Amino acid sequence: MPIDEVCKLAAEITSTTSIFVISLSSLNICNYGIDFGDRKPKLHLLIQALTKIPTVKFIELYSLTASCMYEELIEEIATNDKIILVELALQSGSDAVLNAMNTGATVNELQVLLDRFSHKPMRSIFVTSHPYETMEDVQKTIDFIEKNNLWYPIVTSCKNSEGTP
Repeated sequence: MPIDEVCKLAAEITSTTSIFVISLSSLNICNYGIDFGDRKPKLHLLIQALTKIPTVKFIELYSLTASCMYEELIEEIATNDKIILVELALQSGSDAVLNAMNTGATVNELQVLLDRFSHKPMRSIFVTSHPYETMEDVQKTIDFIEKNNLWYPIVTSCKNSEGTP
């Protein structure tokens, strides 16, 4: 749904109800807008537009994928006071596991994101039990969670999907 239509709907809903929190979520919300012609993500523009709606008091972002974050979005999340929750799929604290999972991110890149968002409430998603994960990798993930004082880590078990290499 294009930005203007999303904002029109959000303005209608928040002006006629007691709802004043907008939660944005999708399989990979970071790619919002890439199908609008120029193939560039526009989530940051949607957030900016929603922020201008007076009845929208807070914005929550779910299912952000670290490897798809881009500078304009990172800056918008880091500086927008209406964003009250960020859910970031970090996957692992081990480069070996991140590589095996083909996430497109490294632990250092994840750390940069966490440092930029350190002042924001954040949920983080980690996956364990990957076939290539060792106990050393599990410990690296635990250490990563503790080092960053992640207050709401979600840990889920890896499941093989048919047809997935």
